[in-house]
Amino acid sequence: MATGLFNFGTTPEQKPTSSVTNNLIDFLLQKLNPQMLPTSAKTLVETVQGNKEPITEKNFTPEELIALKNLIETTSNRGNVQYSDYIKFMRKQKEEGTLPASLVPSFLSTLDPIGNLQTTLGRFTYYRDAEGNLIVVDKYNFNKISEQSGIFGALRNYAGEKIPEGAGRDVRINLGNPGLFGNTIESLRRFPNGNR
Repeated sequence: MATGLFNFGTTPEQKPTSSVTNNLIDFLLQKLNPQMLPTSAKTLVETVQGNKEPITEKNFTPEELIALKNLIETTSNRGNVQYSDYIKFMRKQKEEGTLPASLVPSFLSTLDPIGNLQTTLGRFTYYRDAEGNLIVVDKYNFNKISEQSGIFGALRNYAGEKIPEGAGRDVRINLGNPGLFGNTIESLRRFPNGNR
């Protein structure tokens, strides 16, 4: 098991990508230790390294889960979150004195909970299950976009090729049922390892 930023052990078999840039990015991401990265980068690296396990609440920090619940609350039970909802939420945070690291997806997004959510989940749907738990469902993949420039653009272009729509990992995040035992997301903050 790697303890530093880079893993020099064996890596999964790599499939060639369509460009020299994407091949270089793929080579580098195969060598990174995902455990040393913020949530959005960790999820990307784990996925391109072959992790097919569903993404759940365990993949996010307690602060990110609280931000996710708060983001959903701003959508008036519509059942989905769109990119515009993140911007509205971040502008509201800014008005309340909390400055998000970036209003648009970028490397700065990894510096705050809502930015990590935006660059990990993007658009998603949610519902309440039979027990009243708030459930987020999605597919971790990247929709096709026109080519972007810069380092973030190169990573985004690579991800769109490596994990296109229809591929990737299932997302099923259980945010709990605040009606049964209080705010279960707040319980996560106080007891992040589930120890009470």
